[in-house]
Amino acid sequence: MKTIEARLFIFLILSFLSFKISYSQTRYGFNRYQLIFYAGTSHFLGDLGGSDRKGSNSPIDLNWGATGYSMGIGVSRKFNNSFSLRINLNQAIVRGSDSYSNNESRRNRNLSFRSTINEISTMVDYTFTLNKSGKNPHFLMAFVGIGVFNFNPQAEYNNKWYNLQPLGTEGQGILPGKKKYSRFNFNIPVGICYYFNITEESKLGLILTMRKTYTDYIDDVSTSYYDNNLLYEQNGEMSAILADRNLKRESAYLNPSGLGRGNPKNNDNFAFVQLTYSHSFMLKKKEKCFNF
Repeated sequence: MKTIEARLFIFLILSFLSFKISYSQTRYGFNRYQLIFYAGTSHFLGDLGGSDRKGSNSPIDLNWGATGYSMGIGVSRKFNNSFSLRINLNQAIVRGSDSYSNNESRRNRNLSFRSTINEISTMVDYTFTLNKSGKNPHFLMAFVGIGVFNFNPQAEYNNKWYNLQPLGTEGQGILPGKKKYSRFNFNIPVGICYYFNITEESKLGLILTMRKTYTDYIDDVSTSYYDNNLLYEQNGEMSAILADRNLKRESAYLNPSGLGRGNPKNNDNFAFVQLTYSHSFMLKKKEKCFNF
């Protein structure tokens, strides 16, 4: 996407692999690496569904009925007692549907979707120790990073799922200069994690990660309706049907070309709420110091 995000992504990965630093151990030893497992929910914030207000991509537009799943695996490398770098692989299903909204115009629009998200990301973590005494210390971690992901919006019609990007539902591939959108994009993950020691090597936690993206097409909705008859002629019947599914369609009403279908001023975002289990390896005792 943007050059600065791409450079930052490369820099963080190289840092993860080659950065060297000296440090001393804590009372409980120092875990140089951690293998982390994630499992939980996914939440979409975009043009579909939402509250009874004007559409946005903020948490006030969250629909719990559209909750999906998320899972992942990661590796963390600690550089000292506070800073670490983490690389994650995540997969999720995100969903959205106008049927969950109390807003009349959204419900009449009657659009819905699901999309599989596959993501690789790298994070810079900063950890605060909440209690330093006892055998099971608790921690709070804040983080920010950069990721790249792919997505594939689909809609269901007559019990069959259709890939939406090839259908050009907003005139992509027909309008001059309006290409079909890419299904690959960058995001900026930011969040917090609370976790605690089960043993010296194992930890349990709860992590919340918000992801700002640079695309408005995770749900295949962004700009305005395109002439439905031309969609039918150029891209086929399913393109025309899935582009405009308003509740009055059966009475032959179609939204006019150019009428707002989505809000192009707000890109789509999504979030994960996950339980985490991590296991440390290359454990060093407190009386030892080492460089790497």
